[in-house]
Amino acid sequence: MPPPKFQITRVVRVLPTASALPGIMNGGLPTEILLQIFREVARAEAYTGARRDLLAFGLVCRKWTCSLDLLLWDFQGRGLPHWHTWPPNIHALGKAVTDRPALGLSIRQFSTETFMRPSLLGFVNNGDDLPSNPGFTSDVVAVLRTTNNLQYLDLHDIDVCQIEAVTSALYDLHKLHTFALGIPYLPPHTKGRGDIGFVELAHCLARWPALKSMRMLHFHFRPTMMQPATLPLPVCALTELVISNARLSDSELMHIMSSSLKTLERVVFDTIYGVTYACLRTCLDAISHNVTSLRVGNLRTVRWKDGVQEERVLDATIDKMLRLRSLDISGDMASELMLQRRAKLFTSSTRDRSITMDSPLPVIQLSLHEVPGLPVGVTDQEWPGWEISRLD
Repeated sequence: MPPPKFQITRVVRVLPTASALPGIMNGGLPTEILLQIFREVARAEAYTGARRDLLAFGLVCRKWTCSLDLLLWDFQGRGLPHWHTWPPNIHALGKAVTDRPALGLSIRQFSTETFMRPSLLGFVNNGDDLPSNPGFTSDVVAVLRTTNNLQYLDLHDIDVCQIEAVTSALYDLHKLHTFALGIPYLPPHTKGRGDIGFVELAHCLARWPALKSMRMLHFHFRPTMMQPATLPLPVCALTELVISNARLSDSELMHIMSSSLKTLERVVFDTIYGVTYACLRTCLDAISHNVTSLRVGNLRTVRWKDGVQEERVLDATIDKMLRLRSLDISGDMASELMLQRRAKLFTSSTRDRSITMDSPLPVIQLSLHEVPGLPVGVTDQEWPGWEISRLD
């Protein structure tokens, strides 16, 4: 009897050559890093979908920290929300950068406005309210302590009891380019919570050499007994300064501007309480040679000296603003004399370029908002060097 026949099946696994393997094996992520990614994805309950994957890669590989730039759109977006949750969870971001501070180095822009309650922003509240203000501020501080490469910061709604921790974190932002204080959409009589003091701001300006733009909107300083003359001087050279619906003194304004008088190009002084006419005129005189865009209006100043009414501030300074191209005025800031002086200077510059400049003066785009010194009968005339539009 013949022996039984056995069928032997052999399974052969064919692997591609080393050159055909994906980048994971050749100069890419090693196996242990891939395993760590999977663990982080499984534990990242704060994020979902693609955002979770981006976070996981950023947590385990330095080359993937650039993914945080995409992830942070969650925290930088403006306008109506279009993400799964709103507002974004700042506690999750604060915890992530606290656990792995290197992740904060990828953050270039940060705004606390994005984390405000939907009801305050005018959106429909979906039940995802922010934590209490102290907890919110603690998370902001945690983020700021890791963002040494931060270039843009919009800061408000902080807890005044933690102001020392906030300013301590601000001191290290040596690469900061743009800084905003206050809330742009609140009415003038509404004050943001936990405004920082002038002393803290002065110390920040003395440590931010890269700062070029600063905005103070609907803002007031906390009271202080310290005089600006005793504080360190700013080291920044601002090109843009916006102060609107704010309260500050002459000495505070002069201190903020002291290092930028020769560099400021775009300036807004709108509805400032506490600044005198003399200070305003001094400031405009000091920046007149470089300013190209200026908005001045609704300033509570008195133009009386020794019983005599002084010139309106723009009447007195317009002939020094040789580079000015855009001027926005509201309130009793100018009269027909301003138009006359600039028109005369403009005509002279086009006829004889050697008097002041190598080229003719630019035409000024003038916007008027209820300026009593410039009635319709005056502005309807043709004025050389002016293009006038009325918004009242």
